[in-house]
Amino acid sequence: MSELESAIGIDLLRSAAKIRPSPTIAGRYRIRDFLGRGATGIVVAAVDLRLDREVALKLGTATVDRSMVTEAQALAKLDHPNIVPVFDAEDVDATFDGRPFRVRVVSMRLIAGKNGRAWLNERTRQLDEILAAFHAAGSGLAAAHSRNVVHRDFKPDNFIVGDDGAVRVIDFAFAVPASLDGSTGQHTPTAVAGTDAYMAPEARVGQAGRRSDQFSFAVSLVEAITGRPGPPGEIRPYGMPRGLWSALRKATSPDTSRRYRTMAPLLRRVSGAKRNPTRVAVLWMAVLAAVLALIATGYFPAHEESYLHRLLRPVRLFVDGLGQPAPARRPIDTESPHGDAAAGTPAPGVAPTPDASRDPLGPDADVPISLGVDACPVMLGTFDFRTDRIADDDERVVRHGRYALVVGRTDAGAPSVRITKIGSGMSRRGDDHPTDLTDVRARLAEDCHLYVDSVMGDRAYHFHFSFSGARVVGEFSARGGPFGEFGGSLEGNRGPERAP
Repeated sequence: MSELESAIGIDLLRSAAKIRPSPTIAGRYRIRDFLGRGATGIVVAAVDLRLDREVALKLGTATVDRSMVTEAQALAKLDHPNIVPVFDAEDVDATFDGRPFRVRVVSMRLIAGKNGRAWLNERTRQLDEILAAFHAAGSGLAAAHSRNVVHRDFKPDNFIVGDDGAVRVIDFAFAVPASLDGSTGQHTPTAVAGTDAYMAPEARVGQAGRRSDQFSFAVSLVEAITGRPGPPGEIRPYGMPRGLWSALRKATSPDTSRRYRTMAPLLRRVSGAKRNPTRVAVLWMAVLAAVLALIATGYFPAHEESYLHRLLRPVRLFVDGLGQPAPARRPIDTESPHGDAAAGTPAPGVAPTPDASRDPLGPDADVPISLGVDACPVMLGTFDFRTDRIADDDERVVRHGRYALVVGRTDAGAPSVRITKIGSGMSRRGDDHPTDLTDVRARLAEDCHLYVDSVMGDRAYHFHFSFSGARVVGEFSARGGPFGEFGGSLEGNRGPERAP
């Protein structure tokens, strides 16, 4: 606690006990309450006696540094509904607890509400609520970037959800000017600043730019949804739409060139992930009615499942993930901003070394203990499936490959899995040379969820299958080789029997 904070606190206690009147600053501001601490000073609620309005004051010792001046200058440039407005900034003389201080004062609008972290922990939030709040906060960041201002310390603590529902970004104390070079979004190296758990790799070495804010925003959203800060993992959390998961993985890439050029496409993904179960139900009912009508009129035979599947694919992609229940989230840890060290969570943006990488199918993976195939007999046999990935322009879904999955049973009752690539994304025929994936390891979890780790050439593949009747759906990710890291969805049907 600083001397300034201690002195103001003593005066507030005397005021509450009616021993002395409320402390004032330069005859203009009457301090009413302590609100909290910012990155460079304390924040109090006060009344501007000159203009007769309630304000929030950020107070710091004027001789320390110019960070509060930088914050005031940054905010003065920004006029946006999702950024807290600043009214005034000045250095004044004040007396607290009988001691003289030279105080730097930044006057801002007083927002009645809670910061993002308190708002998230107040109660269980639905995914749509979280996405709406973060879309608004992200719009504030985008507005700052448009005026060449980089926040450098975005996290759940640094936006406020007002009692009126409005969301505003706060605490631009570490803000710096951004380069006009939109291709990199970097600026001249500066001192390292920010909160470690949310910092992009380049920010840790004083090279923060617009895309560093994008990284911090994505890590904060992952934390809001899952309860744990850090880039999204290779397996999509249950209930998180595929498009959002893919977008967050891109936004948290350690390589700045692989992130989005601006916040706009990421915010489109966040907005597009909002779910409307009623709309989904109505849409699917309309699709089903149209398909039944086509079958009844003999437009195509009902048994041609593959043709029907292709016909419905655009609609399925459009509504994919909508209407799923919101994922369960753990309360955000307010004590440690560095994640769950006991669980081996690496620092955000820092790729683990091979020796330190946690095996996604190992004993400490976030997957239930492996079950025997008797828990899911529907998965036995052969399934032909195809994989799709997000294109490099982040706006299209493109076909990646065609595979055969053969699931058998070992003498011990465990699943025996073989995966063979039988076609590329560009091939419409099965005339490619079949290639078996090697080093296949599998684990069967509850509700017929099968997790498979395998290798093909110099690339490692991770598959997550879910079985229902003659259908298989899921996700995949790949790492290594000339294409780096990517992932997407998979789906297929039971196919002709193949040798296990």
